[in-house]
Amino acid sequence: IVLCMLANVFCILFMVGVDKVSYAGFQEGTSLTEYMYGIKMSLTTYTKWYTLIGALIILLAIMCYRSVEKKDIKKYLGLALIGGYVMVTQLVVHAKSGMWERYLFPYIVGYVLVFVLLAYRIFERDRVHKVVFACVMLALLYKNAPLAYENAQNYAYTGQIVNQLLQCIHANTAEGDSIICAFADEELNLATESWMEANDRTQVYTWSGSEWKNLVQIMGTAPAEYSARNAKVLACYEWQINDMLQLMELTAEEQYEAHYFGGYAVLVRRYAG
Repeated sequence: IVLCMLANVFCILFMVGVDKVSYAGFQEGTSLTEYMYGIKMSLTTYTKWYTLIGALIILLAIMCYRSVEKKDIKKYLGLALIGGYVMVTQLVVHAKSGMWERYLFPYIVGYVLVFVLLAYRIFERDRVHKVVFACVMLALLYKNAPLAYENAQNYAYTGQIVNQLLQCIHANTAEGDSIICAFADEELNLATESWMEANDRTQVYTWSGSEWKNLVQIMGTAPAEYSARNAKVLACYEWQINDMLQLMELTAEEQYEAHYFGGYAVLVRRYAG
């Protein structure tokens, strides 16, 4: 487990970097108060019911600690240490923005180790505590399972919509055409650019700092100098359309086609240049 952890830490520190994504990792200039606020949001907002029920289970465990055999204490502490390490790591990693939705999955693994598996072992010898524990677990399932199912459906739907958007961009461009990824979400920009690069569309640009750059170079390199006036296709959110049309210097409806996918949009220039 430790070797796997060290391998991941090495990749994160020396290959990915801890300051590349705005909503995660650590950046110079971000105050400790901001990180603490993010952890607080994770515990009291995004994982509110997990936190409350976890505290209740700890209270129940304290009440029946005498039923735990001494020979098992060391094993229980080891399991609690592993689960606690997983949860604390996730809280720290997402301290900048708070931990929510799919980012909760690793945290839930640690939570299950401590508050489900370990708690079950502690309470199984006491019938009353065992019944109370089962009821608490069912209440947690009832509270969170419907929301998790709804979020999973929404996430899958978003994936389908984004796939349609990518196919639309690809269908409306040739290999040498330039494409702009102008989403307000930098993660979506990088994902779109990576997909395009892997599918023979190497002239893809994303706004980075103060200029448009080709951030992902898988199949080939793009010209260093670039103008949005020459872009064949631009992908953005619907609410960005007016600004993006000005950027591409498209003033008349006959100059472009607009394709909509949920809250996303693809602007296709009818003629180049």
